[in-house]
Amino acid sequence: MPKYQKPKPGPDALDSPDVDPTAEACSRSDLETIMSAIKQSERSVLTRIDSSVMAAADKLHKEIDSLASDLKTEILNVRAEFTRVTEEMRKENTTFSTRIDDLEEEANGQANRVVALEAKVNTLSTQVARLTDKTEDLESRQRRDNCRLIGVEEGLGNIRPERAVAELLKEALALDCTPRLIGHIGACSRDQKMGMPRGQ
Repeated sequence: MPKYQKPKPGPDALDSPDVDPTAEACSRSDLETIMSAIKQSERSVLTRIDSSVMAAADKLHKEIDSLASDLKTEILNVRAEFTRVTEEMRKENTTFSTRIDDLEEEANGQANRVVALEAKVNTLSTQVARLTDKTEDLESRQRRDNCRLIGVEEGLGNIRPERAVAELLKEALALDCTPRLIGHIGACSRDQKMGMPRGQ
């Protein structure tokens, strides 16, 4: 080995009599200072992180509390509005139910009236038909009782035509009493008396 090259220190170089104790003490002091500075920096960083986290957590809690309060208020408002609307709908349903019941009752009454009117109409129709038949029968009978006399004088002096015809019938039919004539005796026109048709 050359003379100018120093030998490398081995693992036990600190224990060798060639190491300077003052240098070793300085090295240890510097190491402790560095470690202390690192620990202090670590504590400072952790403190800042804790402060930031706590501030963020406080802000988040406040926002959550504010949102929860707003949400609770909205829920109460919606519940109150729902209760009001439900109450109004219940009142309207009650009113509609009452009206429907009244309409059903009125409809039943009208139906009963219609049935009664139909029965009356049928009865009246039957009566009208019967009265019509009676009227036709009476008219037919009245026509059969009519008697038309042609060529008979309207009267004899001051005697009325009915009495003159009654006297004539009594004589012609040899009746014991003078018949009583009921009805209208129409006078013949001059042309009919002469035996000539009208318009000639």
